[in-house]
Amino acid sequence: MAAGRDPLFAAYDPVRWLQRHGRQTPEELPIKPGTSVAIRKETVADGKETVVAIRTLQPGDPVPQGWEAGSVESADLLDDLQITLRDPQGQRKSYPVSRSCELFDQREQIQIAPRDRLFWGKPIWVRAVTVVAGPLMNFLLAALLLAVFSGIQGTTTIPQVEQVLPNSAAQQAGLQPGDRILAIDAQPVHRLEDISRLVEGKAGTSVSIRVERADGHQLTLQAVPRPDPKSGRAMLGVTTHYLYSGHNPILALWQGVRQTGEMITGTVVGLVQLIQGTAPGGVSANLSGPVGIFSIVGSASHEGLAGISPALSLLLLSALINVSVGLLNLVPFPALDGSQFLFLAVELVRGKPVPPERQGMVQFIGFAILMAFMVVVTYSDVLKLVQ
Repeated sequence: MAAGRDPLFAAYDPVRWLQRHGRQTPEELPIKPGTSVAIRKETVADGKETVVAIRTLQPGDPVPQGWEAGSVESADLLDDLQITLRDPQGQRKSYPVSRSCELFDQREQIQIAPRDRLFWGKPIWVRAVTVVAGPLMNFLLAALLLAVFSGIQGTTTIPQVEQVLPNSAAQQAGLQPGDRILAIDAQPVHRLEDISRLVEGKAGTSVSIRVERADGHQLTLQAVPRPDPKSGRAMLGVTTHYLYSGHNPILALWQGVRQTGEMITGTVVGLVQLIQGTAPGGVSANLSGPVGIFSIVGSASHEGLAGISPALSLLLLSALINVSVGLLNLVPFPALDGSQFLFLAVELVRGKPVPPERQGMVQFIGFAILMAFMVVVTYSDVLKLVQ
């Protein structure tokens, strides 16, 4: 144990515990044949003596009082839980080892982990569920954040025109700030995304827009969307925001779940478009690293998003980040949680796990690729800030 290290902290240090419980092979255990050790035994209910603590000894180390010293001939601390020692008199003795046996060496104090407690000792389906659990918690947190957002901001949302751009299709059609957009081509509009979806691919084609004025009067306008000079997408030429009303807690919970599903779907569609090269604005406009995220969060915390207060804007961004992280960790790419699905699939086909050293090599290569990709994305983010 390291000098000055609190023994209790050493025994229950979660990082050490995770490192220890991640070991997969007997070769990785610190107790090897020929190691000088001292053992402490206790008598259990059936009257047998069981080893409850093992301490490695260096030349000249004293044997603690009440402990027995010897040289390890064999030790199985994963399956059979048995240790065989040769004492100073040359006698060979074998002892059962407790499942909660404490192991001391010069650096740390840890508890042994039998194979059935190791992650890699569990059935494939249990390991798959464990891998999925992390992303599911991201999605659950996103749903809760969005539920809180809906409960505070309002559970009923209506897209409303905030600004009409000059010389735009919307201006020529007669749209005005404050108009509530109810339907486009008889298709109901419930969300801001519905507006762009319903005019997609209709540049140069007349569309009917059902709106409600601030005085409650409803009318139908005709507009001809124009192609955006950069992306080529059909545009009406308006900026919009949500008009919120109502505060129903039950509906807020449902909306949290629904909006999380929409975020997941939208993120997946965006990723597919990035891969296909069809994402509006190109790859650089749709990817952000830590620098870009920091910039967006900073802007939202000061100015808010689309007419939403800064505090609630941060709730929305937190939900979106959780959804993105959850989906990213499901991608079967080395160094991400999803890579375990690949190893589990190979194990299912081969009938035995991929050797740890090969897994480590694959993960290292994947991590190197991710770091290189992160450097490129960060460079792009910095260029955006400078420009």
